[in-house]
Amino acid sequence: MGFVAQLSQRTVACSQLLRAMHIKAVRSLRRTVETTCDFNKEGIACSITHLPTLARSSGDVVREMFHYGKILAAIADNNLNSDITIKLRPLGLHIDNNLAFESMRRLVAGAAEQGTFVWLDMEVPETVDAAIDFFRRIRHEYSNCGICLQAYLDRTGNDAAKLLRDRVPLRLVKGFYRKHDIAPWRNVTRNYERLMRLVLNESAYPAIATHDLELIATAMRLIRQFNIERAEFQFFYGLRNKLAQQLVRDGFRVRIFIPYGSVWRFLLDGLSIFDIWHQVQRTLGLTPHL
Repeated sequence: MGFVAQLSQRTVACSQLLRAMHIKAVRSLRRTVETTCDFNKEGIACSITHLPTLARSSGDVVREMFHYGKILAAIADNNLNSDITIKLRPLGLHIDNNLAFESMRRLVAGAAEQGTFVWLDMEVPETVDAAIDFFRRIRHEYSNCGICLQAYLDRTGNDAAKLLRDRVPLRLVKGFYRKHDIAPWRNVTRNYERLMRLVLNESAYPAIATHDLELIATAMRLIRQFNIERAEFQFFYGLRNKLAQQLVRDGFRVRIFIPYGSVWRFLLDGLSIFDIWHQVQRTLGLTPHL
């Protein structure tokens, strides 16, 4: 099979997978601002991210910084109730650690000037140590940042316990990448629930980022029982929109994660590392067999 045919097959596969996952991405920043405004009118906060791809040169990092500069400006100019989410691979982690660190630090510093919060999202296991190190160093200077941890990694319990000694803002997810060391998936769910209780109890800003309805119900009960005012549910745009609206009506804090940019570039760049098939199964309410 030739290169063009292979590329065509991958593009079709990406399109089918994205539809199956019911996850939406917005092509332009203008439309992202409009979508965020619509959610804000319903009392729902947002988190805007530029769809990440691996930086292969310092020029790629400059372009990524430019995108986030535009996002921050749009948040300030339109008075949006939104934070931003960033990743380290697009900021040059695989090129130069110092470049990635300084890029992250500049983004957090710029966001701090306008009162915008920044989430550092987690990626493949090889980047976890650097992410935690960068976060700790920057957190000493700027309080407007939080970190994401993944329940499908065995190390996360220890990482969470250490980070939460300082009650840091913590976003808990199950995980989106192929490489992980907890299986089968039902064990990931059990680990998520265990970690969720720790995060809700110890984090100054606990973000429960899951689409698992049973876990959401458990979190609702715990938040009400212990009156955890800063706790927040976080969902992908397009995946739990109606539930988000209902949760807000019930008095819970909710944030919708809105990615914008080229979906095809994002998926084609990540096909080798994303756990897309199992993500589709989870979205459809199935339990992946790992």
